[in-house]
Amino acid sequence: MTNPHQSDDALLQGFFDAARAPAPDAVPTDDFMARMLNDAFDVQDAKAPVVQPAARRPWYAALMDAVGGWPSLAGMAVAAVAGVWIGVVGPSALADFALTGTGEYDSAALASDYGLASGFETLLGGS
Repeated sequence: MTNPHQSDDALLQGFFDAARAPAPDAVPTDDFMARMLNDAFDVQDAKAPVVQPAARRPWYAALMDAVGGWPSLAGMAVAAVAGVWIGVVGPSALADFALTGTGEYDSAALASDYGLASGFETLLGGS
């Protein structure tokens, strides 16, 4: 039985032999290398991205980013307004707002009404 691909192998064998044989001018000349490098640098320069300088940001934008943005800045503004209001009105005016409903009750009396001991008696072990 004959191999049908034998003719193809014989045809390709000539190409393989030519590829294995050393080329007489295998070392490139200096002129060729210079031209090739110039072409490569031209292509590299054409494909290089153009870097734009970063736009300068105002100081308040950088501060807002450092704080956390508008939500954090709004909370700080509310706290600042409350601090100014407390400073102008004074702490004596705030006493009217503090625990207005609990002024007539005594905590010890409430604890005894519910059968609870006060905090210090609990720590000492009493009832």
